[in-house]
Amino acid sequence: MERPTSSVRPRTKPGSQIPEAMKSRSLGELSCSRSGPEGTGVGTVRFSYFFIAPSPYIREHDIPGGLAPAAQLPPGRRPKFVRSGVAGQAGINPPGRRDMVERGDRPVERSDLALVDALGLGSVPGIISIVGGGGKSSLLFALGKLLPGRTVLTTTTRIFASQTRLASAVCSLDDENWERVLSQGVGSVLVVGHMDERHAMGVPLDLPSRILARPDVDWVIVEADGSRRLPVKAPAQHEPVIPTETGTLVTVAGLDALGAPIAEVAHRPERVSAVTGLPQEATLTPESLGQLLASSRGGGKSAPPGARRMILVNKVESAGELGLAAQVALSALAEDSVERVVVGALRGDPSSGWRAWLR
Repeated sequence: MERPTSSVRPRTKPGSQIPEAMKSRSLGELSCSRSGPEGTGVGTVRFSYFFIAPSPYIREHDIPGGLAPAAQLPPGRRPKFVRSGVAGQAGINPPGRRDMVERGDRPVERSDLALVDALGLGSVPGIISIVGGGGKSSLLFALGKLLPGRTVLTTTTRIFASQTRLASAVCSLDDENWERVLSQGVGSVLVVGHMDERHAMGVPLDLPSRILARPDVDWVIVEADGSRRLPVKAPAQHEPVIPTETGTLVTVAGLDALGAPIAEVAHRPERVSAVTGLPQEATLTPESLGQLLASSRGGGKSAPPGARRMILVNKVESAGELGLAAQVALSALAEDSVERVVVGALRGDPSSGWRAWLR
């Protein structure tokens, strides 16, 4: 029997060239079946993604035996999809991770957004905790300038002393009058623990909620993790240090995590290897980076119950990098707990030019 084939091919301008990183990417094959009064149909669906600036589209699907795709089935007649495993064995996704096609979801893509809008931070104040690598401190100080209302910055780990100059004012818990200094500060005030020539140490874990309870404070932004300035990490047992009252958890990574072996780009590479299943000498793929950032053993570790989870991919500045970041976003959004993935660059002017994929 001849196999029906259908295709959707995005249009491009005549003579335009597509960067190699943005060409079609195979996602493998899915077996599917459906049952009804007329019997059971079984077939294989082969999917690939095609990136155009860099929106993903299902490019083609071949359906042996004439089995109709899900979109063409009558209401209530949805096929059951099962991801194929190694050597033809049926594979099972980890808990919380499901194929987008199985779940029926399609992420909404939005472009040219302000950073605050991309992260979905409206007028409701609260505690924002930042974890991961590849730009946590840059995001901390950027949000301090961009969020509406009075914002206080702090850390539960430590930051470099040289970074404190990026705040409008700094008050240390070494000063017994630090609360008076906080009240008098203008703009985004940074509150830290003990300071020495190299580092500003973190504050007690309960202090962010106490600061938020003040009538003159709208937002408290907490850098709650460390990565030794590497683009990606997987946390140790005692990490990250997230206040339980956190309402929004942002996991940050640099796209340059894809550019070299895990052992060179990751903080705690042995843990990254354990989460992704890749050896330390291997290079992260966009899909494995997305899985790492979304995993409860990776970027989602110790997320407080009820906190909004989002991922920010930093250092995305070219069309090719945007195509790779889109693949990271789609992989991360296969984890049910992730609300959105935001991509762009914190270097230069971070206030605008962001792209977001929303659940």
